[in-house]
Amino acid sequence: MMSGILKVAGQIAGIGGLAIGLATIIFREVIHKNIFPNLTKHQAFRLIRLIVILTWSIALAGIAAWVVTSLTHPSEPGTPTVSLVVDLSEPISEQVQLFAEDRVEVFAPKDRLKEVWFGDHWEDFVPDRRYIVCGVPGKPVTPAFKAFEGKNLPGVKLVIYPTRDRDKPRNL
Repeated sequence: MMSGILKVAGQIAGIGGLAIGLATIIFREVIHKNIFPNLTKHQAFRLIRLIVILTWSIALAGIAAWVVTSLTHPSEPGTPTVSLVVDLSEPISEQVQLFAEDRVEVFAPKDRLKEVWFGDHWEDFVPDRRYIVCGVPGKPVTPAFKAFEGKNLPGVKLVIYPTRDRDKPRNL
């Protein structure tokens, strides 16, 4: 159960989600210990106040991490996106090239597309997820797609958000 909370929090909100998930588990355990009847009113107040301050501090640290990330990888207004349909009956390397740290959204039927590869390892396909391309800066990465056994997958739509190497074409 606890690992499930951390997994979901990490998938949805990244490192901030992990921190909040961990804090939630710890604070929940403190409250479930039913130690409040054994504490004086002053001790119980101090414990509750400590939990509130720590929760606020974690939230503040999460906001700071978000600001730092936003400043190091700004999404500039007017940053061009590339939208294209990849025909899987043709070589992918002749249709699209990606570069390290590009963000990519994949649109395909959930019951047909099983896994995606963006330079590092195969990942389960998750609709509405923005994938990050792994690779050596400046060198192109060719994505790959696996369909479920016995399912026909003629193509996928990609929306690419270039972050670096913006001068290099994605749509070939």
